Amino acid sequence: MFPKEYKEIHNLKQALKLHHFTLSNTIKDVQLLASSTKSNLRRSVRKLNLRKKYLDDDKKELKPSTDLKIWKYEIKSQIADLTVSLEKCDAIIVVLKDLQTQCVRTSDNLKAVLLKVKKDLKARMEAKKL
Repeated sequence: MFPKEYKEIHNLKQALKLHHFTLSNTIKDVQLLASSTKSNLRRSVRKLNLRKKYLDDDKKELKPSTDLKIWKYEIKSQIADLTVSLEKCDAIIVVLKDLQTQCVRTSDNLKAVLLKVKKDLKARMEAKKL
C-alpha cells in the first residue's frame, strides 16, 4: 500500500538497531572503565596498606626518603590512571553526544514518515467516502 514509506521505515528500523548496538557497546565500555578504575584504586590502597603495616611494625623504621618515594610513586600512578580514564571518558562522551543527535534525527524522520502515512490514509478515506 505504501512501498516508499515502508522502505523508509525499514531503513529507519535498521538505523535504530545500529544505535542500539552502539549504545550497548558504549555501556560495556563504561562498565570496563569503572572496573579498571576500581582495580587501580584497590592496587593503590593495597600498597599504602603495606606502607602502613611497615610503619606499625616496631622493629622496622621507614626512612623519610623511602616514604617520599612510595608517595611519589603512588601519586604518579594515580595521575597516570586518572589521565587514561579521562581520555576514555572524553571518547565515550563524544560517542554519546553523536548517538544522541543520531537518535533524535532518526526519531524525527520516523515521525515525519508516520505523519505522511497518516495523512495519505486520511486522504484515501476521504476519497473513498466521496
